[in-house]
Amino acid sequence: MGAPLLPTDVNNEIWRLIKRCDEVIREIYKAGDEYAEAKGQYEDAHAQALLKAEGTVQEKKAGADRTCFPLYKRFLGADVRYKYLKTVLETTRSQLSAAQSVGSNMRDEWAIQKQYKT
Repeated sequence: MGAPLLPTDVNNEIWRLIKRCDEVIREIYKAGDEYAEAKGQYEDAHAQALLKAEGTVQEKKAGADRTCFPLYKRFLGADVRYKYLKTVLETTRSQLSAAQSVGSNMRDEWAIQKQYKT
């Protein structure tokens, strides 16, 4: 059996999770900007390629898709990173909530013990 959980351990974990949330939020803003930029560049280039292409509608689309594939990959990567960071933030917030609950339960337990010791 491990050592008992101390209030300082819980407080340190709460602060670590708060800092992690702050870091992830900053990363999300940056990733959101990258996502918006990549999406705009891809959509603009794809539309331009469609307008300049010759052939049937299917041939135009295929040519535009092929021409813009590197931009599409960048757009997909930015999308995945943005969604990943949102998931990391949700997970970190859940961990923070759990740590806060543990801290609250510890305080309640100490209050009860203190009440019966006097």
